[in-house]
Amino acid sequence: MPCAQCNNPLFVDYNLGDMRCPNCASLSIESPATIRNEVQALRDHFGEEAMVEFLQQFDKEQLILSLIRLGNKAAANLLDPEERGFPVRDFVFSVRFVKQLISKDNFGDERLDLTELPPPKLDTVLTHRFTVLRTLEHLEDQFKYAYPRVSTPGKSSFLDQYTIFDSEFAYCFDRNLRSLNGAHVENRPKFDKKSLEFHDFDTPSADEIESVRDFGRTFHEPIVSMSFVMSSSDALNDVFHQSFPEAITVMKLDALLDALDATFSDSALNSLHETGELGVATWNQLEYAGDTVFGDDWSQVRDHIVMYPGNDTAHPFLFALPLTQETSQGQALPAIEYDQLFVLYPRHYSRFIRFQMFPQIYDEQGRKGHKTLDSIQSERGRPTYERNIHDYLVNEGYQVFHSAAHHSKTQPHEIDLLVIDNSNREIWFIECKYSLPSVNMDASDGVKKYNEKMNEKIFPESGEAFDERVDWWLANKVGENFVYQVGETKEDLDAARFRDSWGEYNIRRFVVSPVAPSFTVKRGIRFLTDLEFLEFVEEGELPLIPKREEWIKGSHPDK
Repeated sequence: MPCAQCNNPLFVDYNLGDMRCPNCASLSIESPATIRNEVQALRDHFGEEAMVEFLQQFDKEQLILSLIRLGNKAAANLLDPEERGFPVRDFVFSVRFVKQLISKDNFGDERLDLTELPPPKLDTVLTHRFTVLRTLEHLEDQFKYAYPRVSTPGKSSFLDQYTIFDSEFAYCFDRNLRSLNGAHVENRPKFDKKSLEFHDFDTPSADEIESVRDFGRTFHEPIVSMSFVMSSSDALNDVFHQSFPEAITVMKLDALLDALDATFSDSALNSLHETGELGVATWNQLEYAGDTVFGDDWSQVRDHIVMYPGNDTAHPFLFALPLTQETSQGQALPAIEYDQLFVLYPRHYSRFIRFQMFPQIYDEQGRKGHKTLDSIQSERGRPTYERNIHDYLVNEGYQVFHSAAHHSKTQPHEIDLLVIDNSNREIWFIECKYSLPSVNMDASDGVKKYNEKMNEKIFPESGEAFDERVDWWLANKVGENFVYQVGETKEDLDAARFRDSWGEYNIRRFVVSPVAPSFTVKRGIRFLTDLEFLEFVEEGELPLIPKREEWIKGSHPDK
């Protein structure tokens, strides 16, 4: 949450281990006006339009093939346990360039060096787009801050003049990326444990999926994870988000990919799977597969899911490109060259991109996928998610009461998890929220939108806020009895006594969710991703909080 005094996004200092208001703390960050001017000048010099023009010096066929191949290789790496983490640059921005280039003409004939992947010149362009231009967008948006460096002779570029610091919004995005994607190598064992412990839901196995809802239940985590990354900015929304006809369901997309697979021999298909290389099918083979799966709807569906020259507004699910062919006229005459439209089949990429498409496409009754996800989220959130965290804490040796409540049904003052840590003389009040991210969370507006969503859930205008429930317990329940849930249903109850000694314990208040807001503390409550909560339990680590109490709403936590 921005500074309670002046509403500036807080400045994150990882070295000092805290967050500060750049205005109230008089930090010498560069002014927004200077940032805007400098960013615009850099965009004019080598922004995205200039990068596209630079790429047009290369042979079009080789360039487009290289970009799609790069996206498919990135998807193939997701299958490798040692290579996990979401390869945003190669998986996403390579496809963004395909969209910008595929309908253009006037390409040059320079060839890329294909001995490396990505080719070095293409690697430079992708890095510039993903790192430099993205950093400029973040600076302009106050997603990050620029702190002037001591002047260094010979360094004159804009980014060389500054040290870049995260704001609370960038810190929020990275925390949630870790929680949803296992984004860092050192993070993966904890991410895997969190997924197994907290997200252990009753789901069909992959070969038991018979409906769109089954698919959403089985692949809920990768759907949410990929949606978070690929709806995280306007640049990505422009490529990957659109309106689809109701005929498109994830089950029919699966059937279309299976039909394309059937055009390859078993050995060729195994090779595509093992190497991550592109398959190539004829346009007629795609047409036959599409007609078989979608029937009369195919012509409309095709133009929404196959990107080709003149149809660059399609979702990049599949690609088609004219490739130069040669035909012989006999020994006496030269061969004739001609262009024929072929389907470029990035098999790994197309299967992964279904997860990103799921919220936008339909189920068998014509309902959007995001409504299916909302229903699954509600089904899992209470009591399953709460119960999973409860069971984990019990196994860790804590005394835990699930859905602890006052006897009154009209005003139960219910606490999702009441945790007694006798060894450290602490009592934890935990609110569990199985929530989904907002779109555009790689930008300030998207994070602010999620902040509002979480704010409404925890501090409702009508009804009892979480901190008010905790205060009621501390004021009224010490030495008194309460009821709590001992089984899978709300009717399966037992009673316990809130011991007098517990009233002398230190108090911690937590909101635990797969997705956290940018405020790490508000009104004495810590807001953690469920990965951060597991790290706290096992290692005592907690996210950074504002240095001064006046910069937050309410008090510092753990009082």
